[in-house]
Amino acid sequence: MHRIKILLFSFLPVLGFAQVDMEVGVMAGGSNYFGELTEDFTNFQETKVGFGVFGRLNLHPYVNLQSHVLKSKVSGHDKHNKTYFIRNFSFEGDLTEMAMTLEINLFQPSKIRKGVVYNRQAVVPYLFGGVAYTIFDSNIELSDPNQNYIVEPFPEPNDETAFISLPGGGGLKFFFKDSDTFRIDVQGGLRYVLSDYFDGISINGYPLDNDWYIFAGINLVYRINTSGSSCYRF
Repeated sequence: MHRIKILLFSFLPVLGFAQVDMEVGVMAGGSNYFGELTEDFTNFQETKVGFGVFGRLNLHPYVNLQSHVLKSKVSGHDKHNKTYFIRNFSFEGDLTEMAMTLEINLFQPSKIRKGVVYNRQAVVPYLFGGVAYTIFDSNIELSDPNQNYIVEPFPEPNDETAFISLPGGGGLKFFFKDSDTFRIDVQGGLRYVLSDYFDGISINGYPLDNDWYIFAGINLVYRINTSGSSCYRF
């Protein structure tokens, strides 16, 4: 029942514009993290596989509204940290992201009216930004921690499992020459979490710096056929 509620919450805005040109699709890729347990912006050794589904409204040749649900794992470990490896903290957890983003196409995609194609653009770069509701219950592993780095016992007093995050990034849309129905998108983006407790560590780490997570991957897109409509489709 909880999963059904997530899907309805995510796609309700899309369903409300049923007369607008629509796309649906699946996404697959990898997630990563930046916070208390990373020294560089990301550590590719901690990349986890993620999958999602989305719906998109093509409101204008340059403007799209997307709603999606993303599932992945996120983890981090001090063993990859050149400075704080001696601390020996680690975490892992399951992530669910429900997001609403606005996409801006930098070029106009192929435009169709009454079955006739105008101005076909093979590759369209785009930017996106929006807001997300993220559920993530970090599981802190303390098998052999350095006690000198533990200021507060785990879980810390203000630990959270639900967050508001701000996704932003960009990608490329690849239009097939002989198909107006399917498309491939390549996308990558950062998520700035409005909290320092995404990884379950704050007081024992850097309490003044919020956490980030990252997702990048490939989308398979299907455009819902609206043949017979006099509206522009792109």
